Amino acid sequence: MAHKSLLTLYLLAFVFVLNISCGSSGSSTSTIDPDDLIDASDVASEEVQLSSKEYLHVETGVIISWEATPEIFPKHWLEDPFNGIATPIAEDQVQDAIDIIVNGLNKYPKTILQDNLVKVYVTETLSFYDLNYGGTLESVTKRIYITKKGNSKTDERLFHHEFSSILSKYYPNLLDEITWDSTNPEDFNYGTGGVDAIKNGNVGQRFWEIHLVNGFLGLYSTSSMVNDFNLYAEYLFSGNEEFWFYVDNYEKVGIKARLTIDFYNSIDPMFTEEYFRSIPEIE
Repeated sequence: MAHKSLLTLYLLAFVFVLNISCGSSGSSTSTIDPDDLIDASDVASEEVQLSSKEYLHVETGVIISWEATPEIFPKHWLEDPFNGIATPIAEDQVQDAIDIIVNGLNKYPKTILQDNLVKVYVTETLSFYDLNYGGTLESVTKRIYITKKGNSKTDERLFHHEFSSILSKYYPNLLDEITWDSTNPEDFNYGTGGVDAIKNGNVGQRFWEIHLVNGFLGLYSTSSMVNDFNLYAEYLFSGNEEFWFYVDNYEKVGIKARLTIDFYNSIDPMFTEEYFRSIPEIE
């Protein structure tokens, strides 16, 4: 059984971490992370002043933006083969987008956000590799990019999904990967990442018995350990009763859920199982 560390998976040949999510709501999302192609000198400096398409979350300093120009991306994301493209959300969707992200931000201690997140971009669409994406992250500048699907549950889950990727990069030794890997079937090997999962159509994230008994929340979870972890993280913050039913009734799901809780608890002690179970379902 191949064991790949969370950090190593991110560094493999410009792996874009994708998350196409077809959870109980049926909506779809996706993610990328080409940090290994970006030099610090290639990243524009942070804006001193807010633009007319930015909102400041005063409590944490996190900026929520609905800009969708090429300038929101690092330069390499605009070049072949990535060809990054974003389109803007409609003006009548802006306040809803802000509310969704603020609701997600409010589930974290202020210091975690101050230390690990600078800006969240919300767009109508994202495209890389000529594929439609639901979201991505850039950990060097601590930015998240997500698309607004019009479903608050899906949209906020995507935010938590992407932020968990940033946290996993800045705290790479806090997840017990040995126990995680040993929870998988003995002959199981993760796939080659999210890009190939999208290309091959292996992007399902519905709760199916065949996956749950093996500790996976969906087919997409099998594409990489990072994606597997991301899905547990997003559901921990979602208040999803169905997820907690599977935590309580499927041994391997319970093991991975508690390993994910231990990861967050190692960052801040407020993140206990009791805390996660108390989170109300996203409306």
